[in-house]
Amino acid sequence: MSRQNKKFNVKQAFRKFNKCEHGGVTVEFVVVLPSFLLFILGMIVTSMLIATISDVQQLASDMTRQSLNYVYDAPTEEQLCAKLQQNVQPMLANQLVFLSGENISAINCELASDGRSSTVSVTYDLKNMVFMNFLSDMGWPKTTVTRQAVLML
Repeated sequence: MSRQNKKFNVKQAFRKFNKCEHGGVTVEFVVVLPSFLLFILGMIVTSMLIATISDVQQLASDMTRQSLNYVYDAPTEEQLCAKLQQNVQPMLANQLVFLSGENISAINCELASDGRSSTVSVTYDLKNMVFMNFLSDMGWPKTTVTRQAVLML
């Protein structure tokens, strides 16, 4: 029987196609891969955000400890903050992995009126971080992180 005499049967072709499972794993892989990659990316972004916030807290704690060196040389809060920003902040910010010195937007210092405590708060701008575009697309409202540390003298 030659090919020209063979009649094309749609039902048989559809049954054959329906039974054929070649490429089924590929289709499942293509369906599952994007959601898996999105899940992994979300975990990485969340980890980086938590690490950055932790580094901001570490910077505030370290600057508060270092303020002991300047608390008696600087009688006012403004002078204490200026000395911390000039001498301490660049050195400490370079030691922390997830922080960039340019993104520190504010450092506030407070000395208790009785001179028994020192408080340093650090505000860090997240806008220039790699993952902030992803977080803002997901509805993350914050673009700054503020952490503070208190040292009782």
